[in-house]
Amino acid sequence: MPNSQDFLRGRARKLDWLFSPSHCGILIKRKGIAALNGYPLTSLLSPCEDNKINNFAMADALAEKSVYLQGKVTGMAPAKEGDTVKVHYTGKLEDGSVFDSSVDRDPLEFTVGSGIVLEGFEQTVIGMSPGETKHQKILAEQAYGAHRKEMILDVPKEEVPSDLDPKVGDQLWLEDPMGRKTRVMVTEVTESGITLDANHPLAGKDLYFQIDLVEVLAS
Repeated sequence: MPNSQDFLRGRARKLDWLFSPSHCGILIKRKGIAALNGYPLTSLLSPCEDNKINNFAMADALAEKSVYLQGKVTGMAPAKEGDTVKVHYTGKLEDGSVFDSSVDRDPLEFTVGSGIVLEGFEQTVIGMSPGETKHQKILAEQAYGAHRKEMILDVPKEEVPSDLDPKVGDQLWLEDPMGRKTRVMVTEVTESGITLDANHPLAGKDLYFQIDLVEVLAS
């Protein structure tokens, strides 16, 4: 481990580009650079003036703490099963149309392995580090499954409630004798009746996600 303060001063000069001048060298600009033997860099840097990095203060701090570059920023461990994470995402279809996005709202928070999000989405997050972005194609089988013909129902006109004026794209609820409800979409309206589809609207479709890992919370 280096113990020469002069050597550390020289190394500090070479590390100028790691820090953001607009924040007096407190913010690391490049991911995966430094957890300094348990001391975050922000706790080692002295305030500086005129938005210039105080390299000598950093070198002195390094010498005093006898610390060295470890290769990763403190708190930047990759996400693993059991971790609670926050992500932003945008989901698109093959034609590029957006079907869902968290960009204009709070990040999605979930526990990896809990099964509350799509399997393919969850598997993509595993191994990501905060600040990392991934683009992932999730096949229909790992998303909402295949589009099943047996989930399509033709309803004769005489069985359609008289006060209902269905239009293609409307979403309705069906209730079985046990009181269980199923959401369906009207896919066709004819003079003889209507066609209802109980498949998920995204069933049978491959999904394309941009996933940004915002934070990994304590598991």
